[in-house]
Amino acid sequence: MIDAVVPAAAAAGTTEVKAEDASTNTATANFTVTSRPLTITPNSGPMGTRVMITGSSMTPDGTIAIGALMIGGNTWNTAEVTIDTGGVIAPTTLSVLPGLTYGANMVTATDNMSLTSAGVFTVVRPTLAVAPASGPKGATVTITGAGWVPNKPVTITFAGEPWPVYADANGNIAAALQVPATAVTGVNGVNANDGALGNVAASAAFTVPAASIAVTPTERQQGTAITITGTGFQGYSGITIQIGAYSFPTTPLTSALGAFTFNSTIPGVAPGSQVVQAADGVGATATTFFIVRQAPETVETALAGIMDKLVIVWDYAGGDWLFYDPSDVAGSDLAGLSSGVGYWLKVSEDCTLIYGGHSYSLTAGWNNIGWLGL
Repeated sequence: MIDAVVPAAAAAGTTEVKAEDASTNTATANFTVTSRPLTITPNSGPMGTRVMITGSSMTPDGTIAIGALMIGGNTWNTAEVTIDTGGVIAPTTLSVLPGLTYGANMVTATDNMSLTSAGVFTVVRPTLAVAPASGPKGATVTITGAGWVPNKPVTITFAGEPWPVYADANGNIAAALQVPATAVTGVNGVNANDGALGNVAASAAFTVPAASIAVTPTERQQGTAITITGTGFQGYSGITIQIGAYSFPTTPLTSALGAFTFNSTIPGVAPGSQVVQAADGVGATATTFFIVRQAPETVETALAGIMDKLVIVWDYAGGDWLFYDPSDVAGSDLAGLSSGVGYWLKVSEDCTLIYGGHSYSLTAGWNNIGWLGL
């Protein structure tokens, strides 16, 4: 009988053992070399996970030198690890290193007699999600994630704005945030990382729709009521609205989410297709088309753009004075304005009247104008 030591370099698995004597007699037998498993608990998680490492079948009373315990090809232990008389590696707690590859990483422990125990730790990338996936600036969104290091800080970054949160005991994060004013129209990346621990989630996408407006109804005569609505503008901003070359004197204010509703009347712009434009003064502009239908040219339709400032209109024709008083329509006898005729208009404040492609600058008080019509 011969006592032999299995070589340290022997690979795990079944191998043939051969014996020969001086007379060239031989005998063979199979011997199974078992692997030296390294137990890692837990065996998966994000970088920064605290794990317990142990193993068996190592050199009795041996040691694992500093740097001889490795993960993903990187030295891991900064202190010597002992092995007991039974060849069991002393349970050792370490944090998974940053900078590893997501997926399977080989973990090895080599003792002072070159025996190596091996295992695998799978680095899992934490997740990040945002709901809803689109909306205006100022809207509230919920950002969630899983697979982070428990009880450690995570920084969420949205349109350049950082928000610190903490992962709970199960490695989950959750935060209700407002879409920042710095968000751009279109796709914005939402990101999360845990700093020195080394984990970075794949970006989530949040879309801020472009500003838009609508006019209801889509066509009307001059002097009739319309409603203009808009979304996607800067919150709490005054909106400048134009139809053709005419600017409405009132600037509606948007809501916190950048929406507005504006009720007005169609001024005396030329009939046909007119561009309606709304702008918030900080970069968001939206346009749509509106059909202006030609209406009978009454005083009301001709002066609709300044009706809130009009005091009275006088005309002298055929030896008679005719007037239109917006506060006494029933008693007024001036039915319409004729092209080429001069009129006296009294207004309560400085304003500009636009009608039929013509512009009249009026000052507070009396004004004499030559009417050009459509």
